Amino acid sequence: MKKFWCGLLLFLSLEGTLVSLTTAQDDDCETFKADLVFALDVSSSVGQDNFNLMVTFVRRIIESLRVDDDHVRVGLLTFSDDANIVFRLEEHMTLAGVLNHMKSIPFLKGTTHTEKALSLLKDEMYSGSGNRPDVADVVVVITDGESSQPEETLAALENIRGENYTIFAIGIGEATVEEINAISSDPDSFFSRQIADFDVLENMTSTFTEAVCESMNPRVPPPKVAKNCGFFVADIVFALDSSRSMTPDDFNKMLSFVTRIVESVDIGDNATRIGLLIFSTVAESQILLSAFDSKDDLINRIKEVKYTPGLTYTNLALELLPFVMFNDSGNRPDVQDIVILMSDGKSTNETATLQALTNIKKENYTIFTLGISDSVNKDELNAISSDPDSTYSLQVDTFDDLKSIVDAFASQVCEEGTKPACGLPQADIIIVLDSSGSIKAHNFEKVKDFLFEIIKQFKVSPDEIRVGLLSFATNTNVEFYLDTYTSKAEILTAIMNVRYTKGKTYTDKALKRLRQEMLQGHGNREDVKDVVIFLSDGRSTERSATAREVMELRKTNYTVFAIGIGENVDVDELNSISSDPDEFFTSLVDDFDALTDIESVFGEKACNASDPEFIPPEANMTSMCVTPADVVIVMDASSSIGPSEYIKMKSFVKQLIGSFEIGPDDIRLGLVVFNSHAYIEIYLDTPQVKEQLVAAVDNVHAVSRGTYTHLALNASREGVLQQSRGNRPDVQDIVIVLTDGKSTQFSKTDAEAKKLRDMGVTVLALGIGNGADEAELKAIASDPDETFVQRAADFDALSTVLAQLVEVTCKAVETTIDPPLAKACGPFGDLVIMVDISTSIGTTRIGKVKEAIKEIIDELEIDEDKIRVALLTFDLLPKVLLSLEDGDSKDDVLDAIDAISQPGYGSWADRAFHTVRTEILQQRAGERPNAKDVILLFSDGVSRNAELTILEAEKLKENGAKVITVGTEGYNKNALRAVSSAPSDDFSFTVENFDGIDRIKDLLEDKSCDSSVQCGVEADIVVIMDASTSISKEEFREMKDFVKHLLSGFEIGPDHVRVGMATYNYDAVMEFHLNSFSTKNQVLQAVDAVSGQGADTRTDKALKLVREVMFTEDNGNRPNVPDIAIIVTDGRSRDREETIEEAIKMHKDGITVFAIGVGSRISETELYAIASSPPDQFVFEVKDFQGLSAIETTLQRKTCGVPSSVHPDGMKLQADIMFVFDCSDQVLELNFAWGLEFASQIVKSVRVGNKWARFGAIKYSTDAVLEMTLDSYSTRADILTAIDQVERSGWESRVEKSLRLLRTLAFKDCLGGRPNVPHIAIVFTSGAFTHIDAAKYEAMLAINTGMKIFSVGIGRQVDKFQLEMLTSSPYSNSVFVGESREELHNIRAQLLHELDSVLNICY
Repeated sequence: MKKFWCGLLLFLSLEGTLVSLTTAQDDDCETFKADLVFALDVSSSVGQDNFNLMVTFVRRIIESLRVDDDHVRVGLLTFSDDANIVFRLEEHMTLAGVLNHMKSIPFLKGTTHTEKALSLLKDEMYSGSGNRPDVADVVVVITDGESSQPEETLAALENIRGENYTIFAIGIGEATVEEINAISSDPDSFFSRQIADFDVLENMTSTFTEAVCESMNPRVPPPKVAKNCGFFVADIVFALDSSRSMTPDDFNKMLSFVTRIVESVDIGDNATRIGLLIFSTVAESQILLSAFDSKDDLINRIKEVKYTPGLTYTNLALELLPFVMFNDSGNRPDVQDIVILMSDGKSTNETATLQALTNIKKENYTIFTLGISDSVNKDELNAISSDPDSTYSLQVDTFDDLKSIVDAFASQVCEEGTKPACGLPQADIIIVLDSSGSIKAHNFEKVKDFLFEIIKQFKVSPDEIRVGLLSFATNTNVEFYLDTYTSKAEILTAIMNVRYTKGKTYTDKALKRLRQEMLQGHGNREDVKDVVIFLSDGRSTERSATAREVMELRKTNYTVFAIGIGENVDVDELNSISSDPDEFFTSLVDDFDALTDIESVFGEKACNASDPEFIPPEANMTSMCVTPADVVIVMDASSSIGPSEYIKMKSFVKQLIGSFEIGPDDIRLGLVVFNSHAYIEIYLDTPQVKEQLVAAVDNVHAVSRGTYTHLALNASREGVLQQSRGNRPDVQDIVIVLTDGKSTQFSKTDAEAKKLRDMGVTVLALGIGNGADEAELKAIASDPDETFVQRAADFDALSTVLAQLVEVTCKAVETTIDPPLAKACGPFGDLVIMVDISTSIGTTRIGKVKEAIKEIIDELEIDEDKIRVALLTFDLLPKVLLSLEDGDSKDDVLDAIDAISQPGYGSWADRAFHTVRTEILQQRAGERPNAKDVILLFSDGVSRNAELTILEAEKLKENGAKVITVGTEGYNKNALRAVSSAPSDDFSFTVENFDGIDRIKDLLEDKSCDSSVQCGVEADIVVIMDASTSISKEEFREMKDFVKHLLSGFEIGPDHVRVGMATYNYDAVMEFHLNSFSTKNQVLQAVDAVSGQGADTRTDKALKLVREVMFTEDNGNRPNVPDIAIIVTDGRSRDREETIEEAIKMHKDGITVFAIGVGSRISETELYAIASSPPDQFVFEVKDFQGLSAIETTLQRKTCGVPSSVHPDGMKLQADIMFVFDCSDQVLELNFAWGLEFASQIVKSVRVGNKWARFGAIKYSTDAVLEMTLDSYSTRADILTAIDQVERSGWESRVEKSLRLLRTLAFKDCLGGRPNVPHIAIVFTSGAFTHIDAAKYEAMLAINTGMKIFSVGIGRQVDKFQLEMLTSSPYSNSVFVGESREELHNIRAQLLHELDSVLNICY
């Protein structure tokens, strides 16, 4: 995680108290030690007067320091055409000597060779006798321009990065921000300064001197985080009153209050996100949650928010929250949503405010209200805020009073965020950290970052978790004992302050000191668990001595984790150091960057192992129950269970598993976890190995809100206890329910439990604590209650009921039952009907719509276990008339249709689609995870926000839903086609001529048992399935179901379609060959039997196995039929280069490859490299494994008719092409994404390489940045990755700066530009430019150099006239505008055609 800090104070959280490290340390700058070197630019652009100002600035800094032999030593060099040492560190040991020498610094003039100054630092200044190894090396670089040799400057920087210098960089005037940031240490916000001119130096002397001083403090770590809140994750939206009852100055005081709150939290994707809206007569979003991941940029944007006086329509602010601010604009589903509403008066429309409040109370927001002045309506603010009012509703008398409450208020807000992951009561944790020479300084910082993140997860205090640390190399150093620090803030500070020492690797000395000193006194407690975390990148210098110390350590009761980093680590030695089993307690990563990949998993392991009741995966477990049975454990994971209690419950479940004789022919075990959803963690066909099952319990879903017990019972019945998932018809089925509370919906829980019992399942219910409802436990359990209902007083008492629960289970095992009947084919789906009732529809048309809907309902089989129907109407706001949960009878549906009201105001279809996705199509509202979702929209297509409507519809379709549109009289055909499923001709109808009932029936038909042939071609098909551990058991089952449904569409046989299968994780496995089976049923059964999963993702090995082994004549491959490979994966290959190389070999062998990516972890560039060309024909991407069903038909069709004339490499094109992206906040997120996709498709359509097309990229907003030079990447995959990583930033759209960069730098020879090929620029934008005259001038200059400029406008806000000013003539061939994704697809073909014409390319 990125860790930012602001200003000169580093704030950390200590039980809600603000701690300033600079004051807490009681250190004066005069006591610190450092070797300080100034590097001053004396090039011609500086000028004599400015040079004098710079020298005066440096003198004043030095005058503030204690300059002598023991404290601060000062050196100084200058640079222009060359770099020259003015005086060395050892030359002056007094302040007077330094200041006297500074009087004679020569101003040399010349060019700006910054790289020579940087090289001189390492080669001369810090290599002489004056440099001390035990003090900080601090550098201050001051320059007024870009280096004359930017590439060599970057190389010089790379050369000194490992030297552990702290570098401040001050850029003045024309100095480029990018180069100044590159020179400075991280974070840029502290170590990098950009000022307008030399006169500013005088005003910043004091603050800059403090910063330099702080960097010398040996007890203050490098700036990592702004820490008023500690480990805090939330999505926070500020709603600020901007009405006329306040003054502009009052409004600015509110903004200052907001800024202070922002300063107290970490900002970033994995920390806190901030949004902001203002309201008066209207409500406007100013900052979306996704807008900023930099605290400095966010604060600067907050300061720019303008006061817009008017009335006080608080209701509009409340309405904006769910539909804009928390409408997936950066909103994360797994973190707390917090609203902070500030107002100085009462709402203008109190009735509307109360109505809006009723709607948002359904959301899970934590709402703070802050009233300012006596004029506020306190009752109204109390109603808006969360309960209790005393906590969430505050009031101050004046705007000036905001200052006095800001820190306390920030602490209160922090309490609402995500808390530390580990809530264990007590443990003593000691870190043993390798600091030897093989690690290098920059990698040592990565190790400290890793430890920072791990310890951040623990609740540290003298009575809970204590932490100590020792580092070792040639010598062992105790950095701090278990009782040295008492707060997490102090410990995190101390970790980041550990210095890299270098030397040999004397592990034995570290282990001895650990045993004899760290774990004997010094805060070590006898009655709590000791956990050791050992990290190293190599092997011990004295292996025999280390082995002896390991033997001594083994005699103790310590739990030891060992982490090995890199290829040189001694794995055997690590395993000997770690506790058993090695697979759990030893972790290996490929390099130091990979430590971030194990932060979460390792933190959870360390947390679990710190539990006194923790049972290692291979602990001895005595089996008491041996008769075969299928047992499903249902585990409550609702928020009423605390973190430590949840760990105790998981420990109990592991002990329960240990009591069974686990195996495929003995007891098979399944596991379901539930809160507001039900999660199938383990199926009965999961490999039934006790140790693996125990380990799986540690990785189940975390605690969350809701106690939907009925969903868990339903998942047990319909998901786990199925023959296709390993359920055996001839053994007893047992479900064991563990819960601490009462189900949210008792009637449904009762009904689901009865269905289980009616199937012959024995149900046991274990209630934990006083919150478990006795009546509900009896309703769930089988009879008699005294046998099958068990109670535990609390989570600590679970161990006391283990034996009784096992005994009851074992007795129940002795009974067998008849198997359940197989499910029949038929209608099975969830239908959501959306009706537009806006004024543009009219009363008459509404009547026609209602009649049309009734006709449709008459044709469908509406029933709880067949088709369920939900009904929603919308105008300004959506209204759910019927949920899927209630829409299981035809009469109820028809009654809801009759209740459709008269037309209302406005048509906000985006809000309606959002409600369907987030409220209706949810398990808690009756959606069935294995049912098809169909959306039926009746509308005229006129939506107030067309782009958001398309975006919301796309999200539904990505989730696997099919969208059918029905146009009312006078409808907008293009608007409805834009939201319907593809092909739109098959999913778009009209009310007057509706003939889509067959389409609806077909979509709602359950075809899982239908094996009718759809494709009778001859082909040899090998399916390749990713079987890595990133895919859950449920997801792996869904993938197999997809494959079975896909193959069901082929005529499988020796003379038709032959099928083989391979799986892969750390290795590739041939599951069956092309000639292994001759019938469809045999193939489908073989797919069902595939179960292996493991760590790692070696896609390259799978491709190699398929090409070299499976597509061979001996194994069934036929020479005269197409060879087709279909690969399904959810992640990135471990070795991307090998994967791409193997894919190329497959393509050359004539194998057609379809690549299917699932989820957010996939690498699109890798998928495109694996798949055949063109990628848009052979690559599929779906949001999750449930979404695979949506591509079955398309993939079958494409597999049946694989294109035979596809060129593998794309168009032959010789040109240097620069993409220019408008990254300002004026560009809508959807339009920005479409622009990146457009550019990526261009790259995919042409040949890439040094002989062909080269690509670069510039992004612009307030400034322009050369994001990718023409020589940055030479492969299509790398270029696509770079494009995918371009992000929005900034406010203005300063295109003229990007055009200047195009002309002056982008096509330079030194940055990959080729003088003998055409230079092409493609400019993307979605709106108007800030300074069009300057842009027009820069475009003219660029075009006059011979450059060809095309422009692509995206969306409805594009000013085509402005685009024409930027582009080459003729404009008709150079300016392209598209309002939809489909239009952009067509434009791309036109643009490629123009490139063909301009460059005379051939194919």
